[in-house]
Amino acid sequence: MTGRKLWYLVALAAFALLPLAGCSGGSGSPVKVGEKGTEITVSGTVEAPKSTAKTTALTAIAANTVEVYDAQDGAKLGGSAIDASGKFSGLAFTLPTTKTILVFKATVAQGTFLSLVPIDLSNPPAAGTISGSNPISIVISQESTAKAQLVSQLLGLTGDLGDAGKTLASVGKDYAAAAQLIVDNGGQQLAYIGSGLALTGKFSSAALLPALNASALTADDLNNIEVVGSVTSVAIPGNKPIVSFQVINKATGKGISGLKTFAFALVQLKPGQSGSADQWQSYMVASATSRPSTESSTTFNTTTRLNAPTAGTSLIDNGDGSYTYVFAKDVKTAQTYMPAYDASLTHRLAIQVRTADTAVKDSSGAVVNAVTNSGVTYGSNFTNAANLIFDFVPASGAPVTGMLQREIVTAAACNECHTKIGVSTPHGGRVDTRFCVVCHTSQRANGRTASASSAGVFTGSTYVADSEVSGEFVTMIHKIHMGSRLTKTGYDYAGVKFNEIVYPKEVTNCRQCHKAGAGAQGDNWQAKPSRKACGSCHDNIDYATGANLKSGGTAHVAQADDSSCNSCHAVTSTTGKMSPENAHLSVNATTNNPKVATGLTNFTYEIADVTVDASNQAVIKFRILASTDGSTPAPVTFIGVGTTASPLLTGFTGGPGFILAYNLSSANQPFTTSSDFNNLGVKAAQPISVNIANLADGTKGTLSTPDASGYYTATITAAASNFPLGAKMRAVGLQSYFTQAAGTNGIAAATARHAISVVKAVTGDATRRSLIDPAKCGSCHEWFEGHGGSRVIGKETVGTPICVLCHVPNLSSSGKGVNVANITKTPSAMSATEQALLTADGFTLLDPTTYPEETNNFKDMIHGIHAGSSRTNPLKFVRDRSTVVMYFSAATFKFPGILKNCQMCHVAPVAPTSSNPGNPSYTGIPADAQVTTDMTTNGTALDLTNNVSVVSASRTSLPNATDLVTTPFTASCVSCHDAPAAKAHMKQNGGQIRVLRSAADPGNEACVTCHGSTGPVSINAVHR
Repeated sequence: MTGRKLWYLVALAAFALLPLAGCSGGSGSPVKVGEKGTEITVSGTVEAPKSTAKTTALTAIAANTVEVYDAQDGAKLGGSAIDASGKFSGLAFTLPTTKTILVFKATVAQGTFLSLVPIDLSNPPAAGTISGSNPISIVISQESTAKAQLVSQLLGLTGDLGDAGKTLASVGKDYAAAAQLIVDNGGQQLAYIGSGLALTGKFSSAALLPALNASALTADDLNNIEVVGSVTSVAIPGNKPIVSFQVINKATGKGISGLKTFAFALVQLKPGQSGSADQWQSYMVASATSRPSTESSTTFNTTTRLNAPTAGTSLIDNGDGSYTYVFAKDVKTAQTYMPAYDASLTHRLAIQVRTADTAVKDSSGAVVNAVTNSGVTYGSNFTNAANLIFDFVPASGAPVTGMLQREIVTAAACNECHTKIGVSTPHGGRVDTRFCVVCHTSQRANGRTASASSAGVFTGSTYVADSEVSGEFVTMIHKIHMGSRLTKTGYDYAGVKFNEIVYPKEVTNCRQCHKAGAGAQGDNWQAKPSRKACGSCHDNIDYATGANLKSGGTAHVAQADDSSCNSCHAVTSTTGKMSPENAHLSVNATTNNPKVATGLTNFTYEIADVTVDASNQAVIKFRILASTDGSTPAPVTFIGVGTTASPLLTGFTGGPGFILAYNLSSANQPFTTSSDFNNLGVKAAQPISVNIANLADGTKGTLSTPDASGYYTATITAAASNFPLGAKMRAVGLQSYFTQAAGTNGIAAATARHAISVVKAVTGDATRRSLIDPAKCGSCHEWFEGHGGSRVIGKETVGTPICVLCHVPNLSSSGKGVNVANITKTPSAMSATEQALLTADGFTLLDPTTYPEETNNFKDMIHGIHAGSSRTNPLKFVRDRSTVVMYFSAATFKFPGILKNCQMCHVAPVAPTSSNPGNPSYTGIPADAQVTTDMTTNGTALDLTNNVSVVSASRTSLPNATDLVTTPFTASCVSCHDAPAAKAHMKQNGGQIRVLRSAADPGNEACVTCHGSTGPVSINAVHR
């Protein structure tokens, strides 16, 4: 009980100060048994609210007076004056029965306040057995008033217990029902237990104690607490819902009291009609022109509050981590803009819980823990916000589970890419898709002017676009993820331009969000097609007329409702591939989308072992598995081995090959060991490449016959295609792909069969440090298919990703070596769109020497790409691929997750031990890490007469003493933190940015002193 604000302090004096005395009561006795009943005397205090607190709006009595009533029939039992300090005494009255609910009402200058006190003297003290001069003492307060009003509503009263006509008898309730409600909602009853008067009942939940008092914690403490919780009950006895819930510290399992920042919403699940899906409709709408929202009960600092408290609400803190909230919203009085209340339908209660309730300011008054989300500044972060969701049927109060719920997607599926919705996406603290849908209903059209497209183009705001409600969850999310693949353009929903968004994976991958078996109705995407769901992506279809605006598209049948959708698009439909799954097939089989078109073959690559023999020849044991139409993957057998006439596989052209990466010391890059590949001696620091076809035909080596498990042994015999002498940390990657020829297994057109690349280190060599988990890349990209699909990583990738074999520290972009003739020819090697972007960004189109050059080292490039528009100067560079010249700019990129959450991509750091060297991951840089090459140059000035030859020569002679480089730790940080002040800080602490290679001194970097895992501002701490 320590520290709890107990409205029911009927005072602890009731049992501490009223002992058995063994003598008859005198004039000062607080309890006296008489002929008409038990007489008691009460004193107490009216704790009026502070001027800034909520005021009450109750039926007043005479000013500075307290009165007591019998709740059963409303009879007044007594009264007393209240002095200037809020105290009263000598309130003597006779209990009408042995079990009584007393209603204390007090009026003072600040308002009128209530307190309910059950008294059970069914086991009364014998006459003359109690003595004492201390009266029973109670506290009447704003909190006691809130609980009295709560109990009044739960009893079914439309007013407050104790008011005229507002009695237990008027609603057919007795002492037991009322006392139980008071006890269940934090109150207690006063009873004689044989040794004196004592408070009995439920003080709190023992399981939640000792509760953590949030009001005593700092904002940092609050931000670090991960909260969970549950709804314990919901009742709608009157017109306003009443909810009880618990908030728990996940780390301890104990309650958290003192929280004030909550938001509440209630919605009804309206059954679908004519084949349509059920849909949520919100009660939280104020008028016919307003959209669904929430009620809130907060006390944020004025400059950083989430929402002002909603008038008419009541939040009761029971002190143990449990709370009770009374809605201000009347959900039963019919309104045209709300669903008609139906107690037999499924309802959803959604509660938003945030930990911090105030902002922390420094001596200057500036908020030091402010976080901006969706353009609004708040006093704490949202990472540990929680949403409590409770689906129930009001008629029974019973929770609803399974197929009676509407759960189409899960937050976990979204968070694979977004880290935590409600943190990386708008509406801070709304971290559950089940919460999203309570506001993003079709009611978002309320008060909005409809927009109509012209020839597939919208102008102005598109809150209602061609009859689609853009803010409704199913429409909004589909359009955001369909993005640039939408047919219509000009979308603008509250600044979100749907058709300009680039989704980082195949949009046909429906199971990324609609996981099979996840969510009660997770298969609705294919089991219950509808015009709304399908049309939100396929926006070219006009269902009213059947018109299809897409050039060359087939007209859709006209549909007035959804009743016939399943007749064509049923799960079992095979005609015309019209089932949703068949219509959304992947080209390549992936974890979330494993089914491909009939006849396509899927390949899997494996490298069992790599060695280097005495002749310095690489020996690689590998196999390739194939599967068609769901068959068990089986090893392939190459044809024509030892000849040049045949392809590797019948019906397939091309084929994969090996790349060989390594590090090797040089004059301009000396090291004993290194944590990075440098591929010394190869132009642009690229790995050595050997196709399997060149081993099968004997051009560069030999290929054995397969063993019993289907493994081939490849031996690279060509000296120029082998690891150079002295190379260390050698590794081999198997990458690139077959193309399945038209007609093979009945397919209509030639189709590339991309496969996950694999990497294997040479047996006995050091292995490149493992810093990222490629499977995490697959969370956003599913499969990342680089370089035309030759190099693929995804959820299935294990170990070193193929990317780091090519994107080494010595690699920078090649655009300065572009041949101007390739830009001016028709058609140009650079697209018209990229030409326009390049020029708009201030570069001279026909002068490649002005083109931006940046590092293409993996860690720095990926940081820069993912930082996107968050950088001061977004990453920009030009790549020269002869017939294809690409201008790359990350200026419009928006990382979908929490950008500062390093473990979104990285493996967790592992501290070194005597038996394990550990892994610093993102918290440190190995001492033997190489500098990052930002610009490759042999020192020759570039002009339009020599740029092609000089850039080629410079990239061939890598590493050059005159290359511009950045030291390793600094390179990692500056690739995101590129503002001038950040760069200056790095330089002040030994970092070097774009200096001559000959002048670089990585050993002078002192970054780890502060930012290492044990530093005062560790990366772990500042990137949480």
